[in-house]
Amino acid sequence: TGLSTGLSTGLSTGLPDSTGLSEALPDSPGLPELDSTGISDAASLAAVFEQAKAALAAAPDAADPERYANGQFDVDGVPEFLRRLAEASPEEKTINSLLYWTLDLLYNRALTSHLTLQLPRTQFILEYADTRGVVFAAIADVGRHIGTLVTAARTPPGLDGPGSAGLSGAEELIKLTKIVEAHTTLMQSLRDATAAGLWSDQMQATVQTLLVEYDAMIAAAAAARLPALPFSQVEAAGFGALAVLLESPVESLEKRREEVHTAMLEWRNPELLFRYYQDNLADPEMAPIVNRWMRAIFGTSAETLRDIRRRDPANLRHLNSIDQAVLARWYDKECPGTASMRTLFMIGEDAGSCLRVIGTLKNKFNRALMGYCLQSHVRVLVVFDSVKRVLARSLIRLLVRSDTREPVIYCDALFFVSGGGTKTLLAEIREQATALAVHMQIPVVHAGCTLPYAPVNEAAGGYIRDVKQLGYHVHWVDLLEIDGLSPYTYSEDLPWDEMLDQHTPGLRHRTADTPNIVVAALPRADSPSAAEYVAEITGRTAWTRELSAADAE
Repeated sequence: TGLSTGLSTGLSTGLPDSTGLSEALPDSPGLPELDSTGISDAASLAAVFEQAKAALAAAPDAADPERYANGQFDVDGVPEFLRRLAEASPEEKTINSLLYWTLDLLYNRALTSHLTLQLPRTQFILEYADTRGVVFAAIADVGRHIGTLVTAARTPPGLDGPGSAGLSGAEELIKLTKIVEAHTTLMQSLRDATAAGLWSDQMQATVQTLLVEYDAMIAAAAAARLPALPFSQVEAAGFGALAVLLESPVESLEKRREEVHTAMLEWRNPELLFRYYQDNLADPEMAPIVNRWMRAIFGTSAETLRDIRRRDPANLRHLNSIDQAVLARWYDKECPGTASMRTLFMIGEDAGSCLRVIGTLKNKFNRALMGYCLQSHVRVLVVFDSVKRVLARSLIRLLVRSDTREPVIYCDALFFVSGGGTKTLLAEIREQATALAVHMQIPVVHAGCTLPYAPVNEAAGGYIRDVKQLGYHVHWVDLLEIDGLSPYTYSEDLPWDEMLDQHTPGLRHRTADTPNIVVAALPRADSPSAAEYVAEITGRTAWTRELSAADAE
């Protein structure tokens, strides 16, 4: 509150008119070279600024300028907003995502911006006046986005809220918070992509114009000494950014406003969709797939998410290698576990694993998430809390044995998010695995298992890998993913990877020349060292840990 109070009051001065507008828009990448946008000269910039001021004054949900005549931030409104948000979602912890969004947006605006990267590098970011100006302006900008939410929280119950959307109750406040987080995250994604030169010449001009207009809106609020941006204008900018991402006319999206927001709010943390988009935009293999996924989510393409998962030609090459009766049981609504894309996308987030979107690794490992979300042979055994956060989970995949070319379900390592009750959670996951085996009528295995003996189906290209090393002798059977839409998937470590060439763990990359990926490998039961393998792993993994009768109950 103190940070927002001090910086949103004093740092918005110095903009009484449109002079010096380029200094007021410090974070617009390449601002001095905006010839292609048609707003590079001072007169055009001044016109953009005047339009922004007029739009700000005309916004039906703009903050009352009389209330902030002295540039004072709504100090009391911040704790009131946080209190209402915490009370509205004590279990969902929306306030946690708000904190991360605030810090993440500030970090990107202040420390990795186009202008900041040109400033002297120093251990102390505020050592130089120019750097201080950028950082302080960024804090003030973020403060005005928080002000959007504070203004909404001040809306008396029963009255129309921002944008005449009736956003005044507890549930509505949560929705509003998520929408603002999502829109601003997407705007920052476009900003970073522009600074990195990731757009075509035509798209670069479009995005730069969008960003300059958005920054002009922020500058107009600063000039008016208003600590809050109207939700209607944040939303309008967000729809402009969505139009770029989805390759759809903004007017079409605005006509489907409620539908777009509904699609956004189906995700527990919708801003992570756009963080993921940003992290993968520079990856030539991932960018078109993520874009295709987003277009299906928001209904701007002819195909649905189900179409992609079940009918994409690359996915079909794997699905068609599996008996259709088995596949029908896998798709049956009674099949244990879940194929929910929203759960699969968040499995790294809830567990804090390398697959999470939030973190410093960007898309180094979470590229594999598209292999989960957009390929229908992937499900997850899961235990949720009351707001659908994952407490325990094991990713499961319907794979093909390399020897017999028959289907088998492989369960990845178990992850536990909850600090307590691990044995109870483990018992629940095991119960689901048992039910899965009964339902699917095929083997359900994990890293501590061997595979039943069956002769190699050489006519179908079957094989085993016979490995003799260090006094061990194993007939390895690879568990295969036969092609797929995603160029990446992730494979967990297995106990004999290094010692006996069990398989290659980590992020696995699929190419046109090598479409098949070995997700795991297990000993065939007739391997001379099969019993030793099982004995060495028993008790070392959650799947092989002993549970008492009381634990199982």
